[in-house]
Amino acid sequence: MGRMTALLVMAILATTLSAKTIRHYDSSGRSTGRTEIDSNGNARYYDSNGRSIGRSYTDSSGTTRYYDSNGRSAGQSSNGSRSPAAEGWRFINK
Repeated sequence: MGRMTALLVMAILATTLSAKTIRHYDSSGRSTGRTEIDSNGNARYYDSNGRSIGRSYTDSSGTTRYYDSNGRSAGQSSNGSRSPAAEGWRFINK
């Protein structure tokens, strides 16, 4: 029983610590890209062909900075944001 419990805990932790993927669609239901968020809340943004179009990093004060695929600043949001990854999609996918 102890081994089974340990395996279950490891499976739960692996699921919890893994990246989260958010898929984006237009009004017709066609894929426009995806956002992958790591366990620290940092995100990478991809277009519908899988090409990287940007990334975002959140610092310890809660400010999220967005960068395009070339590393140029695309904007920032403050810690009042409810969803930095969703805001990042709007900043990056212009």
